[in-house]
Amino acid sequence: MSELTLENYKFPSEKLVKDVEAGKTPLVLVACGSFNPPHIMHLRMFEEARNALAGSEFQIVGGFLSPVNPNYKKPTLAPFPHRLAMTQAAVESSSWLVTDAWEGLQPEYQRTLWVLKHMRKEIDAIYGAGKCAIRLLCGADLLQSFASPGVWVPSMIQEIFCDFGVVVLQRPGSKPIDDMLKGDDFKTVLETEENLKNALAHTLATSATEAAISSTAIRENFQTGRSNKYLLTDAVIDYVEGTWSTSNPVYQQKKD
Repeated sequence: MSELTLENYKFPSEKLVKDVEAGKTPLVLVACGSFNPPHIMHLRMFEEARNALAGSEFQIVGGFLSPVNPNYKKPTLAPFPHRLAMTQAAVESSSWLVTDAWEGLQPEYQRTLWVLKHMRKEIDAIYGAGKCAIRLLCGADLLQSFASPGVWVPSMIQEIFCDFGVVVLQRPGSKPIDDMLKGDDFKTVLETEENLKNALAHTLATSATEAAISSTAIRENFQTGRSNKYLLTDAVIDYVEGTWSTSNPVYQQKKD
C-alpha cells in the first residue's frame, strides 16, 4: 500500500449517510485532537452526542476524527503515520465514524477553524452548499480553553461559534456551559453581545459518562508492559504491540 500524501489524499466519505429523513437537517460532527492514542472515550463522546441529538431537528450523517498536525510540536506526540493508523483502527468497526487525514498531511500546523473550513468544503460538495451543518465536538475542558489568553485567536473562536457551532460533552457536576459562556472569561473572547448570542444559540451541551481515562496513563501502560484492555479497542492495541518488533515502535517499551 502506498504512503498517504496530500497528492493522493481523498476525503473519506464512504460512511456518510446520503439519504436524509424529510424535515431533518444533516449534521456532521468533527473532533480534533492528538489521539495519542485514541481511547474509548474519544469514541464514546460521538455516541453520547448522537444520543443527545436523537429526536432533534438534526440527523447525524457522519463523524470525523482529525488527528493533529505533527507541527503541533507536543513533546510526547507520536509520529503522525502512527496516530493516523491507530485512529483508523479505532473506528474500523464503526458504521459512521471515520478518520480524516487532511489536517495531519498539511505542511504546517492547522488551526481548528481551518479544519472545519476544509470539512465544510468537502461536505458541501456532497450535500450542497450550506445544506449540512458542521459542529465541533469537544469536552468542556477544551471549551474552557477558548478563554485562555494566548491559546486561541478570538476572531477564530467567534467564527467557530457563529459559522459552525459546538457540541460539548459536560461532566456531571461541572459548571453549566451557558454559565461558562456568560462568564467574565469569555467576555474578552466573544467581545460583543451578538457574538455571545450566537455562541449560546450554536452550542449544545450534553452530559458525558464519567470515566477517568488518560492518554498519558495509557502510554505509560504500554511502556511498562501493563494492560490497556478495555481502555482501547483491540484493533488499536494490536497495532501498537505489532510495532514493537519493528524499528519504528509507536511507544517504546522501557527496559528493566
